[in-house]
Amino acid sequence: MIFCFLRSHFKRVSERFFIACVFTFAMVLNTIQIAQATSVFKESQIDAFTSNYTDDFREFKYADVPPEGSFPWNPKWNVYITQAIESFGSPLVEGGNQPMEDIQNLCPGYPSANRQQRSAFWALFFASFARYESGFDPNVRFKEDSSLKNIYSEGLLQLSYGDENNHSNCNLSKSQGNILNPKENLQCGVAIMVNQIKNCQCLFTSRHYYWSVLTNKKAEIRRDVKKAAASLGFCN
Repeated sequence: MIFCFLRSHFKRVSERFFIACVFTFAMVLNTIQIAQATSVFKESQIDAFTSNYTDDFREFKYADVPPEGSFPWNPKWNVYITQAIESFGSPLVEGGNQPMEDIQNLCPGYPSANRQQRSAFWALFFASFARYESGFDPNVRFKEDSSLKNIYSEGLLQLSYGDENNHSNCNLSKSQGNILNPKENLQCGVAIMVNQIKNCQCLFTSRHYYWSVLTNKKAEIRRDVKKAAASLGFCN
């Protein structure tokens, strides 16, 4: 009788132990997968993506952008934006879709500026709203509300995997885990902005197009752009 009881008890304990082990293993595996999907890009890794970081772009005169807390605006990020404009973002600096009224309000000298100067303005504009999206932290992630299942906004411009399906020249790839790479993040942002000005010919939106801060933080972004634009010289 006692032997039967002990055997039955031991069996129940073993089953519980086995279930606990399986659960623990599943949790560990899930944690590893999440860590791999959200790998932090360090400066040494970022440099691996800058083989076409040309001297011409480094010689551009870009605006002086103040840091956000302990996070600076890396000068390389201006170059990534300029590269994207040169590659596929011409509508931002030429043609009839440029939101001239909005731009001139921030940089009166823009209409007479050359292409390099116009690219520098756009780099400043991206920096000014990235401040309110990510605080210049290229590794920040934000889980969207429950209506958007398992959607994260990530990186400098708080983009999401799937944006590459809606915007040409956006090269985000979940399999490559590159959304936190500042170059890929910013250049996808340029692709999104090209579509924004094509749709509304505006810098600031009356309702959300993609970045909510361009609706909710207009006054702050305008203030920041105007202040930093003085360092560009041609805006005044």
